[in-house]
Amino acid sequence: MDYDDIKYPKAFAIGSVFGGIIGMIIILFIMILPFWALWNWLMPLFGVPTLTILQSLGLYLLLRIIFFQPTYTHKQ
Repeated sequence: MDYDDIKYPKAFAIGSVFGGIIGMIIILFIMILPFWALWNWLMPLFGVPTLTILQSLGLYLLLRIIFFQPTYTHKQ
């Protein structure tokens, strides 16, 4: 069977793209929730204001950029 002949409707491709984007957003927010909760629980004890979920997302991404650590190793 030749799979090049199969035609998918455009709605299938658009739905796949939107589904992937929505899935990535959901996973990103699930990753941010512990960071956000810990910040809003601990930082007010030190006089630092609490963050919204979008502010914590921005701070998390900024910290990931600044403290990026490559995951590869050089075995000698």
